[in-house]
Amino acid sequence: MKDRYSYTSSHKKGYYYQYQFISKNESGKGGFTMKKILVIGVVCLFLVGAAAAWAGPPDQIRGRIDSLQQRIDNGAKSGTLTEQETKRVQNKLNSIRKGFDSAVQNGLSDREAKHFNQRLDTLSKEIYKEKHDREDTRSAGRIDHRISELQKRIDEGSGSGSLTPVETKNLQSRLNGIRSHYERAQKDGKLTDQEIRAIQSRLDTLSKSIAKEKHDREQSR
Repeated sequence: MKDRYSYTSSHKKGYYYQYQFISKNESGKGGFTMKKILVIGVVCLFLVGAAAAWAGPPDQIRGRIDSLQQRIDNGAKSGTLTEQETKRVQNKLNSIRKGFDSAVQNGLSDREAKHFNQRLDTLSKEIYKEKHDREDTRSAGRIDHRISELQKRIDEGSGSGSLTPVETKNLQSRLNGIRSHYERAQKDGKLTDQEIRAIQSRLDTLSKSIAKEKHDREQSR
């Protein structure tokens, strides 16, 4: 009997080849066994699947687009994105979505998947920056308000006599120091979280001191 080979082609992408080497005595020695054939087939299918996943599946990119849309919507609703900021980032996301949908219809390539992921990375950072800048502005507004309120309390305490001249001078000096700290922190146009916490902590301490001095003065009357 002569050696013989057999193969079958199959479905969808590519072909599934099944080689069978049968020796003259049908013992299978020196040839491919069915077990080896199945193992090779499974490994090939795994490699094909891994390559497809590495390319960046459309569902993964579409999920990122949906996530950014939600962040924009939440920012607009909470006020951490202004109307102008919302419009700008929304237009950029719409552009990415339109280009992505078109690419998917024509068959998304690895290069295109990488390109869209890079654009989404850039937009994600921009949304974060816009929201964070807005929060800085709000924090600055709260600090301005607190400084004005403490100044008002010191002036009222001095005018009513609930703060002695010495107490007034001491408290005013501390408030002036906080005000100078705040102005220095704003020079670069951006308040860091650490600076905000430090200034707010000093204002908290001063507020308690004003209340204590006034209370002590009233009790001594």
